[in-house]
Formats: sequence, C-alpha cells, structure tokens
Amino acid sequence: MIEQNVKSSVDKNQEKQNQEKELLQEKVKELCARLVETELIKFKSAIDKQQQETQQHLQNSIPAPPVSSNEDMLRHSTQVEELLVQIKQLEAEHQTSFLDLMSKFSILVDDKIKAAFAMYDADRTGLTDYALESAGGSVIDIRCTETYTLKDPYYVLFGYALWRRDSSPRKAIQPGLLPGDCWAFQGAIGCLVLKLSHRIQVTRFSMEHIPKTLTPNGIIDSAPKKFAVWGLREKYDENPTLLGEFMYDSEGPTLQYFEAKMVADTFDMVELKILSNHGNIEYTCLYRFRVHGNLAPSPSPVHTYNRFSSANHNTLHHMTSSKYNPV
Repeated sequence: MIEQNVKSSVDKNQEKQNQEKELLQEKVKELCARLVETELIKFKSAIDKQQQETQQHLQNSIPAPPVSSNEDMLRHSTQVEELLVQIKQLEAEHQTSFLDLMSKFSILVDDKIKAAFAMYDADRTGLTDYALESAGGSVIDIRCTETYTLKDPYYVLFGYALWRRDSSPRKAIQPGLLPGDCWAFQGAIGCLVLKLSHRIQVTRFSMEHIPKTLTPNGIIDSAPKKFAVWGLREKYDENPTLLGEFMYDSEGPTLQYFEAKMVADTFDMVELKILSNHGNIEYTCLYRFRVHGNLAPSPSPVHTYNRFSSANHNTLHHMTSSKYNPV
C-alpha cells in the first residue's frame, strides 16, 4: 500500500514537472518571437527608408525633360519605366533577404532554446559543476566523518534502498537523485573535502535532496540543514578561507542555490562542513553538492632569457668590438 501511494506521488510529481517545463518552453518561445518580431520590424523599416531614399535619389538624377520635345519626353519616360523596374527588382531582393533573415534568426533562436533546455535537463542547473566526478572532480578526504551502514536496508522503494551498503562520499558528486543514491554518514556533523576539476573563483554552491513525496513518511529529516564551505590552498590548510555559511530549507525546492562570499583568491579545493540536519539523530544523507564559479585566468608565461642575457650580451659586445686576444 505504501509503495502504491509513493508511486502515485512520483507519477503526479513527474507529470507536474513535465507540465511546468512545457509551460516554460512556451513562454520562452513567445518572448523570443516577440523579440524577433520587434527587431525585424525595425529592420524592415530601415530597409524601406533606404529604398525610398534610393528611389528619390534616382528620380532626382534624371534631368527634367524639355516640354517642347516629344522625343525627349518619350525617351525620359522610357528611362523612368526602366528605373521603376530596377526599383521593383531591388524591392524583391530586399524582401527575399528580409524573409531569409527572419527564417535564419528563428532557427538560431530555436537552437539556442533547445541548447539551454538540454543543458538544464542534463544537470538541472545550466551551470558548470566543477566538483562533478565525471568532469574531473574528486573526493580527497572526509576527515573524521564515519559512513553510516546497516545490515539491512531501512526501506526499499521500487527496488532502491533509501541508503545502500556501498554508500560512498563519491555519491555527493555524481549525477542521480534516486532514493538511496546518497552518501549517508553517522550523526548530523560531517565533512567532505573536494578536489575541483579546475582552479576557479567560486561564486556559488548548490545542494540537492530528494523531495518529500519520494520518502515513505513524507519527511526529509536526514537532509543537511546548516553547513559551511571553505576554500583550501592545500589539503590540510591551517588558514582556510570561509566562502559562506548557509542553511538548506527542508520546505524549499529540492535544488537550492547559495551565493559564495566574493573573495579575490581562487581555489581548486574546497571543504564542505555539514553542521546539522533536520532532526534525524542517527544519520544524515547528502545526495548532491555542486560547486560553481569562473575559471581562474591562466598564469602569465614566464619570460625566459637565453644565456646571452643583458649582462652577457654587453660582455659579448665588448669582446667583439675591441681587440680581444685569447690567452
């Protein structure tokens, strides 16, 4: 009975997410369409103005025919007709260019929208995660934290235990948000030292936990609550840089963002310290922790001098410009 209720909640939650995603896509497309229409109207107006100026210039360039000459009148009339034909051809070409531009712009907008949603679907954030294991991040220490283990799973949902015997701190930097796909550690205080894939200026963090609808009792008391993140210059940095103290809200969205303190230093190691959870006295579950930021600029290349540097060059110049007799 419990599994049926949970499965129903999962289905409803998935359906709601799909509806929200479709609605968001429609809104984005509508906004982009409005933007395209506005820009294209401006573009067409500019083209029309240019055509009018060109037509006026061409008409002004034709000398006024003498009234007394029928042959001149006929000749100028023919010239005007030829010019009108040329103007119509120009208008047709501009119209074709206009429609072609509109088509290309629409395709470009659609591609950008699809790329943005593809990135969001891939990791739900649209931001680079420099702690992600598959991208080069790694767990290098958990300090004194002890992984939580049981002889038997506490609860199995659709074949997935709410935690697993092979619970590993690496779970926190791997994709996936299935029930039990987490790092469970004893008590409410834990530590995770991460080596990032690149040296970055840290700008924000994100933490993710399963929704209440996927738990058998409708609560997530094992979710982290208060936590802090430190930037490290080495694994056992005695003077780490505090990047922020935060709180994961159990009543908020499953994926939550936290802005880091702005510091000038860049880091390729961070330490996550979980200080409390939402009430579970036995264990805490960390499902996913991400580190976002901007790549640190590459170090300036070191200028190397050859052996004929300034001092040696002066000596060599003196030797070659004077009478030098080797001993």
